[in-house]
Amino acid sequence: MDLSAKRLSSGNYQVRFSFNGFYGYLLVESMVPVESVIKDIIEHVDAMNYPERYFQKNLLSMAKPEPQTGRILVFREATQAMAA
Repeated sequence: MDLSAKRLSSGNYQVRFSFNGFYGYLLVESMVPVESVIKDIIEHVDAMNYPERYFQKNLLSMAKPEPQTGRILVFREATQAMAA
């Protein structure tokens, strides 16, 4: 897993990650342990393997599944998206 973080003016961090053919961004409060950040990323990447059940509320969708938190965006890397 590749992680990099950028401190925002709010004091929170924007974490960019790349893991298992996915990449994305996660908004994290300053006192959250790294282990918790990694756990959240793994859970969301695992959930992306079931697109019929995984819904990011900050992306337009006609479906009405249970929305995920708006604090993370997960995308398939281009090579993975073409193969699917």
